[in-house]
Amino acid sequence: MPFAPDIPLVEGVRSEAEPRVRPRSRRTGFAWADDRIHEHVDIALARGVQAFDAAFRLVHDEYVSRGYMQPRPSGRRLSLRHALPTTRVFVAQVGGEVVGTMTLIQDSLLGLPMDDLYRAELARLREDGRLVAEVSALAMHPSYRSAGPAILLRLIRMLALYAVEIARLDDLCIAVLPRHAAFYREFFDFEPFGGRTTYARINWTPAVGLRLDLHLVRAIIDRVQGADGGRDAVHHFLYGAGNYQQVMDRLLRDLCEPALTREWFSYFFPDEEGLEGVEPSQGLDRLLAFSRAGPPG
Repeated sequence: MPFAPDIPLVEGVRSEAEPRVRPRSRRTGFAWADDRIHEHVDIALARGVQAFDAAFRLVHDEYVSRGYMQPRPSGRRLSLRHALPTTRVFVAQVGGEVVGTMTLIQDSLLGLPMDDLYRAELARLREDGRLVAEVSALAMHPSYRSAGPAILLRLIRMLALYAVEIARLDDLCIAVLPRHAAFYREFFDFEPFGGRTTYARINWTPAVGLRLDLHLVRAIIDRVQGADGGRDAVHHFLYGAGNYQQVMDRLLRDLCEPALTREWFSYFFPDEEGLEGVEPSQGLDRLLAFSRAGPPG
């Protein structure tokens, strides 16, 4: 599921538990570099059944509330791709509560959710031998929407560094609301990837495709950590030596902990509930075969 939910880019009403965020950025009017957010919000890879469960429930509840999907009996939204060994779920937590999440789905024989919208564009990347992944399943708890953009910035930073340094991918793709495209282009150097369309599976919601060339990100990292250092404050915040090392240390620590196992996956999909038309037992067998085969070549 590639669609990014509507997260406002201006401040709203702040809950008592929510970190204070004061607008100081000329770019979008929020404090994207406010270090006080880091004191309250923990950005990490999801580890343990409770974190995964909370992330899947958050996506479900937010998508239902915005009319993107009908409620599911399980109260969770995930797909077979979430059980692929290359899929990573990133979470923002406050006091152990998941308040934001997004998922990195690497290409495989299952394809990407965005194939529904941009199959031809993705095919050209694959034909060039590029390793592609999709940013998907983005959701933010409604109590944290005023801090949402700043939290989102940190989630994407960790996801991007994972894609660049650990997964060694070539491209990140995402489908977003057209009015949010400027955010991704301005802060993360995404570029247009396919024209504006509507997503039939999400109640014909308008969407636009974007692509981030991760070779560009590697060049930016080299520049901001190099002798000249560069002068772009956003790039320094995302990839400067101190923040870069902090994020990488957390990623490597999280990767040493258990992730979603076969037993946990079965927990999320009990026998009585199908997985988008595929029964869990069949899906797991297919998953094992696909993961052994690797991505399309």
